Amino acid sequence: LLASAKSNERQRASLLEMMPVIISNQTQVTTAVTEAYVEERESLSHFRERDIDDFFQQLLSGEGKAGLLDPRAKALGVRPEEPNTLVIFRPGFSSNGKAAGFLPGNLRRLLSDRLKDREALVGKCRAGFVALLRGEPDPEELGRVARSFLGESGCVGVGNPAREIPGLSRSM
Repeated sequence: LLASAKSNERQRASLLEMMPVIISNQTQVTTAVTEAYVEERESLSHFRERDIDDFFQQLLSGEGKAGLLDPRAKALGVRPEEPNTLVIFRPGFSSNGKAAGFLPGNLRRLLSDRLKDREALVGKCRAGFVALLRGEPDPEELGRVARSFLGESGCVGVGNPAREIPGLSRSM
């Protein structure tokens, strides 16, 4: 705009006076878009965590039917046709009898760091945390992950590798 007003000094001055308003408006729009994006990402993340927890609850309790859990598993990134292993991580209890507080995201990151070639879907379950890992992970490494994440009083239970949802629910 300024280049087109090069020859007209009054028009150029008018445009220069408007610049702070234009910049302020652009800043407000950018801030509003960024805030909306962050809120949407947080919302989607919260819904995904809830979906993962519900999936594991149905899988472990036997409430869910394979025909209903299969599409849900695939939507969460699980490949039921490949061997998968369920792993339960149970926090120990502190001296006052209450479980220590842990977050599934921390366990997911720890598993990702320690088991580099394995993808992990991690959620909460009644016993503590449940992870679905592709293939057959090393039980000793899972024990080290449990001690690192939960402390010496934590426990880990490793299911048998299984294909398809019915096999997974029977593997624990």
